[in-house]
Amino acid sequence: MASSPINDSFSLKNLTWPVGSNASNSSLPKNHIDVVYPNSSVIFHFLWSGYERGLYWWMIVNGLICFLGTAVNLAILVAMVQLERVTHSSCRIQIVHLLVIDLIQCAVSGPLGLTLNGQPRVLTLTECAFTRVPFMWVECSANWCASFLALNRFIAIWFPLTYRRLSRHRSFDIVSVVLPWFMGFPLVLPYIAGFGGRFTMSPPMYRCVLKATSNLPFEYTIYFGFITPMALLMVFYVGAGVKMALQLGITARRVGPLPVPDYEISRAREEKRFALARMLFVAAVLYIALYLPNPIVVTYFPRLGDGSPIYRMWLRTIYNAGFLVNPIVFLTMRPEYRKELRKQIRRLYTWLSHLVWNPEHLAP
Repeated sequence: MASSPINDSFSLKNLTWPVGSNASNSSLPKNHIDVVYPNSSVIFHFLWSGYERGLYWWMIVNGLICFLGTAVNLAILVAMVQLERVTHSSCRIQIVHLLVIDLIQCAVSGPLGLTLNGQPRVLTLTECAFTRVPFMWVECSANWCASFLALNRFIAIWFPLTYRRLSRHRSFDIVSVVLPWFMGFPLVLPYIAGFGGRFTMSPPMYRCVLKATSNLPFEYTIYFGFITPMALLMVFYVGAGVKMALQLGITARRVGPLPVPDYEISRAREEKRFALARMLFVAAVLYIALYLPNPIVVTYFPRLGDGSPIYRMWLRTIYNAGFLVNPIVFLTMRPEYRKELRKQIRRLYTWLSHLVWNPEHLAP
């Protein structure tokens, strides 16, 4: 077995950590009796000795992000579902879809990361794949979902009549929701089948990282799962912004060829479409701004994190904070969302009051 610094450190404690044991069964030592796998406390001490305070603060901050992200995303989801029951909106369906993905990240992916860092242990190939591949699929699908949402606004602003005709069909909503997942799945399929490589635990931090093969570079997933949808997203929003600027200029010069009531209705619809596009553009820009530091630093400035193992984790925290962006921006820039959320909170308060003070009123 090849020697490594982490193996030497464990050897001082009469422990042997087989570096390749989780990569394939063939790399396991022949004599399994001599292999002692370190438990969670030993790994924790080895990885985080001297950085315990930083790790605890990281876990507290990330725990708050996960809790707030779950609560806020869930709250605005309830409000938007209630609005959808009143009036149908294809754009709202896609926004709800995006919020559901953010909710999955906050309620499942985030807590899983906290657990693996707080109680580290040696993971098998299957466990590594389970903790990485599904969430990579979710991230790729989320990026394509945001891109399709931008396309929705682009069509609505440039071709309002075509959009109105398309949005009347349920198939339009189904395709808008399902297609991002079909776009994301081929990007992770090579790592499920092993063709593009496998996720295994690797020194020096012994986290699940991809051991790519020469068959398929990992850049394939990065390019088509992250860079391409984000670039298209910005193109669609910039294109929509150009149309908005042109339309506002035309409206300002219009003398009044339409009757006043028709003109006011047309102007109100126009303003509503523009306001929704502005809100989604702001949310997209903030999300990208929070997403980019992690891959940029890791790819182009890897030595910045050499001095501290906690540094890379704080970069990931900045990315996780992006899951709070959508609900906060939506509530800030859309008064109807705030109004509906307040209504749901009052309804919940009333129900809880009856449950506590007058439980017999709730009996069937």
